[in-house]
This record gives sequence, C-alpha cells and structure tokens, in this order.
Amino acid sequence: MFRISAFCLLLISPAFAQKDFPDGPAKEYVNKICLQCHEPSQLLNQKRSESDWKTTVARMATKGVPAPAEQYDAIAAYMAKNFGKTEDTTSTEHGSTRLRIERKGDQFTISAGPSDGQLVASPPVTVVLHDPVYVGLGMCAHDADGLAAVTFSNVQLERGHPSALK
Repeated sequence: MFRISAFCLLLISPAFAQKDFPDGPAKEYVNKICLQCHEPSQLLNQKRSESDWKTTVARMATKGVPAPAEQYDAIAAYMAKNFGKTEDTTSTEHGSTRLRIERKGDQFTISAGPSDGQLVASPPVTVVLHDPVYVGLGMCAHDADGLAAVTFSNVQLERGHPSALK
C-alpha cells in the first residue's frame, strides 16, 4: 500500500505578456541596456534574488553596454522586485482539511486547520503579481509512482472590495 502525502496548492499566475515589463524606476534602463542583447522572455524567465541579479548585471556590465553603476543597481532591484525568486511557505498545521489563502496587495497569507476547528495563519509572504491574475487548484502526491485521487469540495473564491485588497 502506498502512503501518499498530498497537499493542496493554489496556483496563481500573472497574465502579462512576456514582452511587457511593469512600470518602475528602472524600466527604461532594462529597455536601454538589457534588451540590446537579450529577448524579453530570456530576462523574464530568470527568477533570481536581488543579490543574484546584482551578480548577473555586474557580469553583463563587463561584456556590453557601458552605463553608470547606479543604473545596474536599479536594474537588479527592479528585476528582483518584479520577477524575483519566490520562496515556498509551509503551514505548521499538518493533516489539515481546510485551507484559506488571502491576498492583500502583494501579501499572501495561508491559513490551515481541521474541518471543525480554528484556522492557523502562516506568516505573510510577498509575491508581486500584475493583474489580471488567474487562480486554480491543484495537488501533488510527491510520489512519481503513486496515483492519488483528490476531491475538492466547498470551494469558494471571493473577491473583496478593491480598497480591502490594498
């Protein structure tokens, strides 16, 4: 008998085009410096921390377009903020049958608990998304050879008033 550990995952995906960069203080530097050599999709597919971006742009500075160091630093901060590496967060509640994920601006909080008990919230995680955002449900059995059937019930998606989402 297979023991399958499963968890519920809320899939949240930004729906902007690969070529679109959000407005920000370094957007013009990305266009002027980075896009001279790279396709937008090449940049947008890189999920790096700010320090990783600083290392990357410092290496690129030695190979390509001359620009002030402040512009390269601004690019690193901009790319990390808008397209940075995201970290997994795990609930401290195990065996939960209820799950709530709340978004307030760029802050996401996951709460979990038993069907008849109180939900326990995890610390908020910052994920910068650009609207529109698509939401879906999924699960993972964590066993490539295992097969699992999952039923989602009592699923509710609620959109709060825009002022409450900030």
